[in-house]
Amino acid sequence: MRNKTASSTTTVRLLENARYEVLPTASIEAKLLEHVPLDRTITVTASPAKGLATTLDLAERLARHGYTAVPHLAARMIRDRAELAEICDRLAGLGITGVFVPAGDASPPGSYPDALTLLEDLAFLGNPFSHIGITGYPESHPTITDDLTPKLEAAIVQFTYWYTAAAAIAEILETQTALMHACEAETSMMLAVRPELVAMHRAALAKANSTPDVTDVVGGGVYRWRTIGARSSSGVIGNPEAATAEKGERLFEAIASALANKLCNTELWQLPWQAERIE
Repeated sequence: MRNKTASSTTTVRLLENARYEVLPTASIEAKLLEHVPLDRTITVTASPAKGLATTLDLAERLARHGYTAVPHLAARMIRDRAELAEICDRLAGLGITGVFVPAGDASPPGSYPDALTLLEDLAFLGNPFSHIGITGYPESHPTITDDLTPKLEAAIVQFTYWYTAAAAIAEILETQTALMHACEAETSMMLAVRPELVAMHRAALAKANSTPDVTDVVGGGVYRWRTIGARSSSGVIGNPEAATAEKGERLFEAIASALANKLCNTELWQLPWQAERIE
């Protein structure tokens, strides 16, 4: 009972401090003001298609409204240290103390080919932000050389929760074997956190607007890229009709426990990251 109470308290704390990530579209500001309280944290993504200025402009407006704005500073989209310094001064003037630093997909890049080089320049500029988020890719990434551990000489562990807690998630779901998109699992978690944002009366539309998945056609072990829209015109992949708030609470508890159990395993951190030299 004591462990369950402690776990529930942790889950509530994490949910109460959940942040929203948005794309800097033309309509997103109005939607946030209509649906999201001003005491929430909003992260703003960056993409080469829209440009970094769009991200910074939206972050500035959100900060002025009263949100805690966290803009993405995509390293490959920033020209050089001078531009980085200008961005830091601008954000500091708005009281923005946190940023998220991915490498980004811009090609060709400016002076920063990856997030690490930009982070090093932030240190050179006096560490202007008190909180900095970075990315982690459990399945790696085409532009990453997986060399941060030898560079930093530090043990680094990364994970994606729906893979790391896959077994725990599968035990709770009734109509799916894994987490999908706006599905039984994700809808259940939203019902547990913000039920007023879930239109359950529209859940039945998901089945009518979905097409067969690759695994439905040829089984597992085969991947073919398809857009979300091609797989489901409603954006739903899975079965949201089976979602309940109680199931969402169980999912949060199970996911948090699964992640904690793995991260607290001391053997994970003691594994050598390079072979010892044999004389």
